[in-house]
Amino acid sequence: MLWLIKNPYPMADRIIAISKDVKTSLERVGVDSCRMVVIHNFIDHRVIDGSKGPTLPIPQDKRVIISEGRLVEQKDFPSLLRAFAIVRLALDARLVIIGEGPLRKQLERLAGRLKVAGDVLFTGWLANPFGADPQASVFVLCSRYEGFGNVIVEAMACGLPVICTDSPGGPAEILGNGAFGKLVGVGDVREIADSILEVLIDPVVQETMRRQSLIRANAYRVETLAPRYLEGLDASPAPGLLPSPEI
Repeated sequence: MLWLIKNPYPMADRIIAISKDVKTSLERVGVDSCRMVVIHNFIDHRVIDGSKGPTLPIPQDKRVIISEGRLVEQKDFPSLLRAFAIVRLALDARLVIIGEGPLRKQLERLAGRLKVAGDVLFTGWLANPFGADPQASVFVLCSRYEGFGNVIVEAMACGLPVICTDSPGGPAEILGNGAFGKLVGVGDVREIADSILEVLIDPVVQETMRRQSLIRANAYRVETLAPRYLEGLDASPAPGLLPSPEI
């Protein structure tokens, strides 16, 4: 990756960074900041709004925590499982993990050791995960780092309250530094568990966060961000840092 950055990148007229942290990281390895603009990823709300995905095999009266991502170290699903084990002591809840990866067997064994295997559903990869989101009460992402975090915006567009680790990359930008969702410490199992419990127990908190998610997701519509690509690729002098979408 470093070779790709140091060789082809200088030939580019523009370099689009998907978060401010990505831009800063590129600057650290010598990429000219005048060539870069920050433009967040966008989502197509039409795809999400029209989705009819699989119904999860979970009773409708259960509180459901949902997470999504490749089952790799970066996503830190062990911390999520340990936090869920704490939540499960207080509430009759279920955890749904959407995604596939090399750590699946290891994570399944960990769920067994934590005595929550019967309450954790590993769905594997789903072609259309959005249909499962309406069954959930909260979306949680425990990544150690993210370039951007598309699944966060997708969950918000589905009206889910979001809890996310304050990891390097895009999560804090997406959540407006905590204005539109809860930011928790990376690997802080107790804080993750306490935040999940607050959302699941307090209907006022849950409904407030749902509204915040829907509002914030509107900033990432394709029709909102596509014009920024035209600005970023314009032949005029490099505009530097384009402002992130603000609400």
